[in-house]
Amino acid sequence: MTSPQLEEIQKQRARATIVAAAAGDALGANYAAQPDLLAALGDGPVPFATEGPWREGEWTSSTSMAVPLLKVINWLASDQNSDESVHPLNWIVSGWKSLNLRNCGWRLDDLISSLGYPPAPVKNEPLFKQCSYISRQQDVRDGRSDSSEAVARSVPVAIGFLGEGREAKMVGVATAMVRLTQSHPDVVEAAQLLSLALRSAILTGELNLLVHVDSLPYVSAQRKAFWKEKIAAAEKSTAEAFKDTNTTAVGALQAAIAANAGAGDVKTVLEHAIRAGGECNRVACLAGALAGARTGSVPSDLREKIWGESVGPGTAEELESLVNNVLNVE
Repeated sequence: MTSPQLEEIQKQRARATIVAAAAGDALGANYAAQPDLLAALGDGPVPFATEGPWREGEWTSSTSMAVPLLKVINWLASDQNSDESVHPLNWIVSGWKSLNLRNCGWRLDDLISSLGYPPAPVKNEPLFKQCSYISRQQDVRDGRSDSSEAVARSVPVAIGFLGEGREAKMVGVATAMVRLTQSHPDVVEAAQLLSLALRSAILTGELNLLVHVDSLPYVSAQRKAFWKEKIAAAEKSTAEAFKDTNTTAVGALQAAIAANAGAGDVKTVLEHAIRAGGECNRVACLAGALAGARTGSVPSDLREKIWGESVGPGTAEELESLVNNVLNVE
């Protein structure tokens, strides 16, 4: 696959997409875990909280589990994935298994644990098929989850599809990535929209989710109308308006859109997202990705403090290096 010829500002936006997402995740982590910390903030800036399950500047599973995807996104973007035994999705799931995931929710914890003793029907199948099977079994047992976790993990997808005419393939990869753990249509379609919006923002510097709704494949007119209504409402609202729904894929994406509305820089966007409360770290992760994609910048006081567990890189600089690898930047 030939790498796209990108302008330097577009490369900068691609790097900022990933770093700003990680910054939002890390900045919001303890506020999501301990809502009382938000009440004590007052009207000043939102600093990295030092109280709670996460250390200062430490990102959560939203970033840790996105890194394996970023490392193989070019592989996924190619057409050389016919051998399921060496499929890049296997590498992603293997990476997840190697992480010491904390506070990731019972459902994901159960899924990762179950990969250690896969069910008989998929015992000899590739790892990614085992993962999807276990997830579907969870759906049967507990109902399909409409939470935002898989959407946040899908942020890196857009980085691998910046070349001309790559949208359809990108949406397919976003779908496959999400369905490893969640199959709810709200989650799948939110990830598809996020990928389309991030790709467009990286290339143009403009954020517009509404224009991409009609590009959603195999989505009914009714569902497209649903998304247009949700996006339009978010663009006219604030992140706080979605506090009670931002644990869901739809609510989190709406809150992320609202946090970007009228905010010019990444730091302001993240503060809007976090002050909204609720599942604010995941909202800030999505909002940061959107803000980074359109602005191409991340404040140094955020960039220099973030870190965390991952399969390989654990700092902003190393995240940027991975993006450069995807873009074939020396």
